[in-house]
Amino acid sequence: MDSENVEICYDFTKKTWRDDVTFLVENRHVYATKAILALASPVFEAMFGSGFRENSEDEIPLPDKKFRDFNEFLHCMYPNSKKKVGAQNVYRILPLADEYNVKPLIRDCMRFLNKRIMEDLVPVKEVVYCHGLAARHSFKSLREDCATRLVRAGVKVLDAVNVNDADTLLEMHKDILEKQGDVLEETRTELVNIYLHKTIRVEPTVNLSKEKGSIIKFKVNINSLKQNRKSFGDPVKLWDIDFHSLISMSQKNDKNSLSFHICARFLPESPANKTCKVFANIFIDLYERGRKRNYNFLIKWREFTKTSHTWGFNDFAQSVEQSFSEGDSIDIVIYLMTKKPEIKNE
Repeated sequence: MDSENVEICYDFTKKTWRDDVTFLVENRHVYATKAILALASPVFEAMFGSGFRENSEDEIPLPDKKFRDFNEFLHCMYPNSKKKVGAQNVYRILPLADEYNVKPLIRDCMRFLNKRIMEDLVPVKEVVYCHGLAARHSFKSLREDCATRLVRAGVKVLDAVNVNDADTLLEMHKDILEKQGDVLEETRTELVNIYLHKTIRVEPTVNLSKEKGSIIKFKVNINSLKQNRKSFGDPVKLWDIDFHSLISMSQKNDKNSLSFHICARFLPESPANKTCKVFANIFIDLYERGRKRNYNFLIKWREFTKTSHTWGFNDFAQSVEQSFSEGDSIDIVIYLMTKKPEIKNE
């Protein structure tokens, strides 16, 4: 037998002559070897380096870790271990591999998941979970693969998955729409309907001949906003009306404030009494000198006309800094649903 290929079954709950560090995880002792951990992980290398508190401690508590997860993580990180990355442990291992920056183990997990996620037999619920994990840990390629698979599954299957977290839905739907490119209006409308129904409990039934939906995404640098005073996002066309977002800055008593509006641009030949009702859920993230402020506004079937085509929130963010750093920005995402325009009787 080739001794170099012998796989070993470790038991990290029993101390051996090799072990020189003890972790306390869920009131259980886990024994390991500093040299092995430090060679695999720069985080452990720093932890055990001179001058760090953990270097001199007999026992290192890990209060935010689960024993089963940490045990699997060590098994798959240790050389010649019998345990390999697979369906039963990959979701336990990957977050820890990322936290401790164990690059070979991250690659193993990513390679396994990139292949697994594209298999049709893998349930959509798992793909949704995997997408959330990829988004939280900034795994770009895995996130893209999940979006591709979700597009293939279709929005009706996606609607059956119980996702109640608004941020998870938002990120997932953004990725799906980017993957689809010029997605069919029907699919866009279904996605917006799913999101609005699950997050703010609007009526779930959408008549596609009477309602259309889309997502407006808009990012602006605050420095350019200060110079131009106003900034318009790219429009989306629903029916024969262009909808876009507008962010503006004003000064009052030497203080800056931001205002936000949704604008509807009707065709010049449209009758003066033409109307369109709009339902919108609006998310605005203001990044200012390392701080993040979140705003959420709801428009419930607001009526837009040729003469009343702009509506929004004045001075929603006040006392904005007079000077801005290079990365300061405003991110806007709008889930927009519109009813079919009507001609009002005069």
